[in-house]
Amino acid sequence: MNTRDHDRKDILDRATEELRGSEPPETEIEASAGRVWHRLAAPAEVAADPGVVRDCAGFVAMIDAYRQGTLPAARRELFEDHTRTCVECRRALWASHSTRPAAIRPAVSAWSGRRRWALAAAAVLVAAVGVKLGVLDRVLAPAANATAVAERVDGSLFRVADGRLVPVAAAEKVAASEVVRTGRGTRAVLRLADGSRVEMNEHSELAVEPRRDGAAVALHRGDVIVEAAQQAAGRHLYVDAPDCEVSVKGTVFTVSHGPKGSRVSVLEGEVWVEQGDAVTKLAPGQQASTQVNIAPVPVAEEVAWSGDPQRYAALLHELSEVSKQVMAKLADVPLRYESPLVPLLRADTFIFATVPNVTRELADAGTDLEQRIQANPQLRAWFDQQRAANPNAPDFVEVLARFRELGSFCGDEFVVAVAGTTEGGHPNVVLLTETADEAGLVAAIRDNLQRMSSQAGTEIPVVVVDDPAAIPVQPGHALYILVAGGRAVATDSAEEIVRLAGGAPSTFTSTPFHAQIARCYRDGVTWLFAADVEHLTRHDAAGAPGCSDGQIAEELGLRDVQYVIFEHKRIAEQSQLRGVVAFSRDRRGVPAWLGAPAPMGALEFVSPNAYAVGCILSKEPGRIADEFLAALRTHDPEGFGKLTQFESEHGFSVRDDLAAPLGGEFLVAVDGPVLPTPAWKLVVLVEDPARLQQAIAKLVAEANVHLAAAGKPTLAITTSEEGGATFTTLASSDGVARLHWTFWDGYMVAAADRVLITEALRTKQSGLSLPTTTEFRASLPVDGAQQYSALGFVNAARLGSAIASAIPNTVDANAQLGLGELKKLLAESSTMALCVTGEDDRILITSTGIDLLNPGRILERLANMQLSSPHGPAATASEPSPKGAEI
Repeated sequence: MNTRDHDRKDILDRATEELRGSEPPETEIEASAGRVWHRLAAPAEVAADPGVVRDCAGFVAMIDAYRQGTLPAARRELFEDHTRTCVECRRALWASHSTRPAAIRPAVSAWSGRRRWALAAAAVLVAAVGVKLGVLDRVLAPAANATAVAERVDGSLFRVADGRLVPVAAAEKVAASEVVRTGRGTRAVLRLADGSRVEMNEHSELAVEPRRDGAAVALHRGDVIVEAAQQAAGRHLYVDAPDCEVSVKGTVFTVSHGPKGSRVSVLEGEVWVEQGDAVTKLAPGQQASTQVNIAPVPVAEEVAWSGDPQRYAALLHELSEVSKQVMAKLADVPLRYESPLVPLLRADTFIFATVPNVTRELADAGTDLEQRIQANPQLRAWFDQQRAANPNAPDFVEVLARFRELGSFCGDEFVVAVAGTTEGGHPNVVLLTETADEAGLVAAIRDNLQRMSSQAGTEIPVVVVDDPAAIPVQPGHALYILVAGGRAVATDSAEEIVRLAGGAPSTFTSTPFHAQIARCYRDGVTWLFAADVEHLTRHDAAGAPGCSDGQIAEELGLRDVQYVIFEHKRIAEQSQLRGVVAFSRDRRGVPAWLGAPAPMGALEFVSPNAYAVGCILSKEPGRIADEFLAALRTHDPEGFGKLTQFESEHGFSVRDDLAAPLGGEFLVAVDGPVLPTPAWKLVVLVEDPARLQQAIAKLVAEANVHLAAAGKPTLAITTSEEGGATFTTLASSDGVARLHWTFWDGYMVAAADRVLITEALRTKQSGLSLPTTTEFRASLPVDGAQQYSALGFVNAARLGSAIASAIPNTVDANAQLGLGELKKLLAESSTMALCVTGEDDRILITSTGIDLLNPGRILERLANMQLSSPHGPAATASEPSPKGAEI
């Protein structure tokens, strides 16, 4: 129950005391009981089990009737009251996807004994009234559940009472339902009766309310960090914000409430956030907000204000180290250039994936994690909580060890394929791997199946096939495993087992899909996924002719996409992500607008200090304009007519005057100050500068006619000479908008500031441009390509330095620390490149420098953040509260 209205709360308290101390006359009780008996003894509309509910199992049994709206009124009120306070039953209700039924009040059949009915009904009615008024929890809950002690006060902590602020000193007790507030610059820690720890940020206000099954921190405003202590069976800790409720048993999380709403962030454990009818379950590192305009922030930022931040940073640091270890284990995987498994696949295979056998690496990482857990008290306490709360869950180290055992009998890759039909049928899924020890692999599989069946208490539907000619019939779906001929096969199709066991030749190697996969193997693969898009969309394509959108897609060449391939590999210590879009014929339409790989002269105008660059080569712009205008004429005749009329009236041709003069090379760069306004520049290859200049003048003149008619500032074009170059300036009459450009060495160089253009020309003349730098060259993919069709480049380290240096020293200390850590994160990141190659029938996209996206690196940086308060560290730091074994 929230305590936002203190006056109403006081009235409610007095009314409760009066109810406790008063007892109505016996005659009134008899009369009330008689009236209740008369209502409840009417014929029942819905039958229900009249048995007495003694535990949670009885309430769980009511869920179906509650969902259907057939639960009698008395039991419905009892059920709703119980699920408000019992987390286990409430989760069972949520898990059933229930929705609260509309209020109904059917009568129920009579029990034997009028007085028994009367007393029971009176109790139910009193309980219902108590629930509706929000009183029952406080009447029945011991106030001792909600007492607290001000464990630490760094600044001013106040008790809010009768419109006055009364100071609260360290070690002073805070009574149940008393409202406390922190002052400016204050950090305070409250220790609750159950041992939980609530740290309050400045200008925060809350009260601790008693609940029958624990206590609730009613957060009126501000920020709190909650370390929930172990809760006894059936007890919970809640945090009530005005727009949501958080329920836990033992975890570390934060809640922040302000004018926009609330945000909940979890550092460890499990948290349930209830907002109206919506329920969200959060795991460590996750967040939830009550309003869409509350953007997510790093979890480390949510605890940055803490007076003792290192207790939280330590957990993030350990998670970072574990993540880095796992990433390192998986990174050093050798390339594979051929596969004896691929030729075994069916000709109608439409999804293919191959992954390296990294079971040993994963198991080693699991062992390292277990050692780190045992060496770190915080991690050990958290994992002990998990294991105690889930005693039947398998031990992850043991699971990884079993994977390692199975993987030790397998080859260096696993192939997964899906074949068959996607229309009404059941596609076949198959997993293949090689093995040098068939007997050992079979024994390991049987042993693990026996253990899994024993743990599950039921037979696992997996069949290890000894004789493919006599496969036992299984009811429903089953997984069949065959180990023979130096390979292991797992599939859901008995027919596939028979086919592979018989050695029947496959025609997959003669398909175009196999040809695409074979191309990847020739270049070396580690992790690869490929899909036959044409096969997957065949059903949709059949109905496309009558669809205008489908017709447009066909005319623009978008329906020619046949295969999509993604792969990740490491070459010469360089991590690469690669995507391939293959077409059923030579590229046409929009995909053909991407030009062939060629040198990019525009890069010579970009300085070595550029932060980000994007350059693309296109097909001849005049031909692109022809295709665009043809599509416009077909699908938008009215729009095409208006364009033709405009061209005729002004002696202007979009195709001949605007597109044809261009050379098909376009570059945009951020090559100057980043803040407050990025210093961008545009470089375009131009084959006919005079014609383009005339086209721009015509467009500006036409624009001025409309601007003047609308009473808006007009545009003016002026030219001037400087350093042997002719500069053109386009400016609005109010001086707000301004654009400069010049033509130099066959390129148009444009920017918002003439100085940027001058520097670009100097860079071009000096020959010391971005492509000459070691950073740029090292970021490009290690492959056989000399040129690309498009290219993107980001210097993350330089960008981080620019952002940090642009922030004034007057910024809040915490913000300075955060920006400093961002600068370190970017400084340690690799430069990133995205390279695109347009071939006749496919487009290749390769990216490098993705270490910035490594979660281990990010967690490591967040963990190393010096999350100290701007007021300095606390004089004393309390020991971490003991964590419970239940979450």
